[in-house]
Amino acid sequence: MRDTELYRHLLGVVAPWEVSQVELSVEDGRVDVRVEHPKRTRFLCPTAMLSWRSMTTSRNGHGDTWTRVRS
Repeated sequence: MRDTELYRHLLGVVAPWEVSQVELSVEDGRVDVRVEHPKRTRFLCPTAMLSWRSMTTSRNGHGDTWTRVRS
């Protein structure tokens, strides 16, 4: 099993999302996981019910999540 597949299972990443890159930093005690979606994927904002053109979400090992939205 590749590291991207392993982290896809561990994080519960489902389509259209996919784990594209995993970087391990033993010195920093950190694993960076890059989660992407196919270009031109549209998402619906659950609050405003408006279409988002692109959204990027990141998590760290402490359960923190960051989301960057681009229109």
